[in-house]
Amino acid sequence: MVDFLSLALKTTRLLNSISKYKFNQPPTTASDTKEIMPAESTQIALTEFTNPNLEVLYSHETIQQRIVELGAQITADYTGKDLVLVGVLKGSCIFLADLMRSIDLNLSIDFMAVSSYKDGTKSTGDVEILKDLSNTIREKDVL
Repeated sequence: MVDFLSLALKTTRLLNSISKYKFNQPPTTASDTKEIMPAESTQIALTEFTNPNLEVLYSHETIQQRIVELGAQITADYTGKDLVLVGVLKGSCIFLADLMRSIDLNLSIDFMAVSSYKDGTKSTGDVEILKDLSNTIREKDVL
């Protein structure tokens, strides 16, 4: 298991190496004060990851076990076929990566990006394809 403190330190070092702001470091000179990221931008907003009012419905272990089961079933069902896994960006990436590792077949992947929100926060009901598949899926089995 990865030590959280070690990971946080590595992340901070990485952010400091690629950012004009300095993370988690007190200013050493008066000129450094201008380069420190403003405090309001470092506050953690309430999200699905930090909201204490949300409950965990399925543990990480339960989800991973189900992905392994799905991978075994897909392996059995698609052996000898030309399989393409299609993910809808960006939400499917982590799941699709886990699923791919559980499938014991040669396969290919592709991605689409779609939106029904346009520039608003409420769905219009019309799906717009923002990024279509890069490769043809003609005569292939697609999941």
